[in-house]
Amino acid sequence: MTQVIDAITVEGMLSHVGRVSVPTTQATANSTLTLTVASNMAQYFTGNTIGQVLKMPNATTLEIGHRFEVYNQSAQSIAVQDNAGAALITLPPASICNLILQLQPNAAGTWINWSISASTIAGGVVNYNVVAATAFTTSSQTDVVITGFTTTPASGTYAIWYNASVFYTTTPKAHFWSIYKAGVGVTDSARQQDTAHSNQTMVDTTMTIVQVSGAEDIDVRVRCSNTGALTVNARSLLLSRLGP
Repeated sequence: MTQVIDAITVEGMLSHVGRVSVPTTQATANSTLTLTVASNMAQYFTGNTIGQVLKMPNATTLEIGHRFEVYNQSAQSIAVQDNAGAALITLPPASICNLILQLQPNAAGTWINWSISASTIAGGVVNYNVVAATAFTTSSQTDVVITGFTTTPASGTYAIWYNASVFYTTTPKAHFWSIYKAGVGVTDSARQQDTAHSNQTMVDTTMTIVQVSGAEDIDVRVRCSNTGALTVNARSLLLSRLGP
């Protein structure tokens, strides 16, 4: 059994040791802020000014696995770019983005990124929306967590929806997916899809209703039947709080 996921080296994780843990806080501005290897891991934005761009450091100056967390507490969206100016993600207000350097062949590098947003709408309904686009590939025949696709909602009862574009290389085979709470699969969310032909693009979707304590992770896990590789591409996970 082989499993191919976004690689983060031990050296990269160790590069965080000694980094300043106090977050950098700044008001949004109609300008570009370029981070460096010396920048704090946590970047907080406040304010009301539109036009903020946040650019990642030159990837060749970083270790694989170097991480940044961007907290948008401002009233405006923030455009996050790689060092070459290519868009990575647009971060809306009241959301958090995690970025981890996956490869460093050039200044732009390859970044894993995912975001989590929480909002309260009319009637006091709390929503959590987790979105990611970095490809996740696996050949595992046992359930594996989709990288960068986990959230820990506040206590309550939630309706949960998962939707993703997936690609499978082999036929005739099947793949499986389900929502997990605190490391345990939610039985009624388990789904299976058979592959009709090789190199097929499909849509995976499921939903469930669960109650959480406020300290339980929600994630999505996938597996293959026996051969081939499954790639999960653009995906979203929506949690809507129904009550206590």
